[in-house]
Amino acid sequence: MKTLIFCRQTTGFLRFSACQSCVVHCCSRETFNRISVALWCAKPSEAMEIPSFEIVPAWIGSNFVTLTTKAGLVHDAVEQIIEDDLRHLWLGTRLGLVRVAISQLHDFIEGKLQVITSTLIGQDEGLLRPNFWTEYQPACAKASDGRLWFCTGSGIAIVDPRQFHGDAIAPRLHIQEISIDGRVHPLVSEGNQAMEIPPGSERVEVRYSAISSSEPAQVRFRHQLIGYDRDWREAGRARVASYSYLPPGTYQFQVIGVNNDAVWSKSAATVSLRVIPSFWQTSLFRGAVVLIVTGILFAAYRARIAQIERRRAAQEAFSRQLIESQEQERHRISRELHDSLGQNLLVIKNRAALALKQPNDPAKMSEHVAEVSSMASLAIREVREIAHNLRPFQIDELGLTEAITSMVRKMGDSSSIVFESDLADIDNALSPQDQINFFRIAQECLNNVVKHSNANKSRVSILRELRRLRLIVEDDGRGLASGNSANLTGGSFGLKNIKERAYTLGGNVLVQSSPRQGTRIEVEITPS
Repeated sequence: MKTLIFCRQTTGFLRFSACQSCVVHCCSRETFNRISVALWCAKPSEAMEIPSFEIVPAWIGSNFVTLTTKAGLVHDAVEQIIEDDLRHLWLGTRLGLVRVAISQLHDFIEGKLQVITSTLIGQDEGLLRPNFWTEYQPACAKASDGRLWFCTGSGIAIVDPRQFHGDAIAPRLHIQEISIDGRVHPLVSEGNQAMEIPPGSERVEVRYSAISSSEPAQVRFRHQLIGYDRDWREAGRARVASYSYLPPGTYQFQVIGVNNDAVWSKSAATVSLRVIPSFWQTSLFRGAVVLIVTGILFAAYRARIAQIERRRAAQEAFSRQLIESQEQERHRISRELHDSLGQNLLVIKNRAALALKQPNDPAKMSEHVAEVSSMASLAIREVREIAHNLRPFQIDELGLTEAITSMVRKMGDSSSIVFESDLADIDNALSPQDQINFFRIAQECLNNVVKHSNANKSRVSILRELRRLRLIVEDDGRGLASGNSANLTGGSFGLKNIKERAYTLGGNVLVQSSPRQGTRIEVEITPS
């Protein structure tokens, strides 16, 4: 069965329903010339307020606000509820009679107060059995003289609110001990000498207590670790504050308390804490790390700059050698054209002129024409040799594989070295320009063997793999002294020319050589 509750408003009545076991109390108050009605409902599991509904347009809402021990009440089970003439609510619980100021309740509901402070009246204050549970309703009433009457399990309890002054003496706070990772460390002095926390400590607990003339167990606490907490922490009735993995530094712990009658302690109990840093958390260590890292970065930067400078110098040297080689090549071609080809053409011209001057002498004319033909053939061979030095004509006529085979055969015919070859077909593996570079690499390697190796036997191999080509030239000659590659610098470029051409083809060169053990040059490229 339900009980209906009606609150009068300017526009009519607002209706609420409550259980039969609830005790409903209505009160009127005048605040700033405004009249509002507050409904307080108590039932065995919780105490609730139906928020005020004012006649002015300050409408708060229609939801119930539940007040429990989390809000600061002594007990969740409220059996009786009544208001006195001094603006206090009296709550009958199974732990005793609780007094709480209505102003605190409103401040809590409006968010102005985080925790409600209440006063508990139990056996120490004269109650025989502090249990206010009863089957009778209503179980409490206010007499005309202002005294409050309550039904208890052992009889009637009468309270005169005007004579109840509560505990007016502020509680005194005291810090007892500090526990570090479960080990208790007594305090030597509070507030002055800092307690040192060893490095690497995982958990720090500060235990404190309060001295109060009435109900010391009901003292509520707030604490703050200055330097770590941004604001005060509500600790309730707990008498220990725990912190985990505090960073190195100096802190000050302070705690305050409030008694049953909302009287706060006059001063906070304090203790200073100093968390000692580990060696890797010290400023010296961090500075050393910064210096080391800075040094490493600077050394890496300098090494990179030096590498770039060396590469730039090598490029400049190669460019100079290339220009010099080109000039030498131009001079050589110019001399050959002037000395050999030019001379032959001059002889052809003179012989032709003599033949034209002796048309009546067939024998002389025939001799002159034969000489012209011979000199023309010689001029053609010289032109081919010059063209071969500019671009191997064998590549166009025979293909790259057969051109290298022909070159190996000529090297063997023109020297005492026995050349063997094992060449894979690479005619379509490279572009025309890359074919010339690859041919020149093989030519330079063979020239080094003939000019500098003093070898009896040499082997040339070309391997065609899935994504790369490998040229291997090896001999059984005298090899190189350690750290000396001068013998591999034949021609204008030598080994450097081989490396640069291989780099142009996207490859690299590996040279293996030792005195009297021969030399092995391996060129590996990746066709584009």
